[in-house]
Amino acid sequence: MIGEGNCRPIEILLVEDSPGDVRLTQEALKEAKVRNNLSVARDGEEALAVLRQQGPHAGAARPDLILLDLNLPQKDGFVYAAGTERGDEIQNAVDEARLIAVGVLGQQLETEMNGVVARAQEEINDKGAIDNFKNTQESIYSVNVSDYKIAKQEIVNDKKLYRAYVLIEYDMNAAQQKLLSKIKADQVLYEAMRATELFDEMEKKVEAYRKRNKS
Repeated sequence: MIGEGNCRPIEILLVEDSPGDVRLTQEALKEAKVRNNLSVARDGEEALAVLRQQGPHAGAARPDLILLDLNLPQKDGFVYAAGTERGDEIQNAVDEARLIAVGVLGQQLETEMNGVVARAQEEINDKGAIDNFKNTQESIYSVNVSDYKIAKQEIVNDKKLYRAYVLIEYDMNAAQQKLLSKIKADQVLYEAMRATELFDEMEKKVEAYRKRNKS
């Protein structure tokens, strides 16, 4: 099993602001028999401090795995993912750290998409419409270079190598606005979804997003 035998415990950094969700994560790791040392950061800023070993986190262990809460209230409507890697060249370290962060982001978005599809299945009794919605959503939430931006980046010396820390952010509100536009442009999909609570919630979120951008 993971972390058992002669293997050292896995160092896990959990970025989570809810004490209840921290307990759930601890219980899940215990049930899965994962030998671990779990560190908790309350937001993205504290997570970076842990990764940089700054201030009260000066002696923090380097995490093998970073778990991020999809709904951290760091910046409304944005999803964050972090990555760190070492290399003998700065650009290589940065590129690898960014790819790790993108991989984490992709997993977060997949979890979010699966949840939304499950919600749609509860409200729409039409397999064709569900498949159409799923495909449309996947086309919007695919993670390309243009879909996210680097929120923070730092390089430090680490045992004669360079260690890069990269924090990326993904604008969920902008993605949802694109998704809503695509749904409305597809008459069949629009007819299947327009009376659902899910569609109503999407419209309200997009409208709030538009108002924030105007102010």
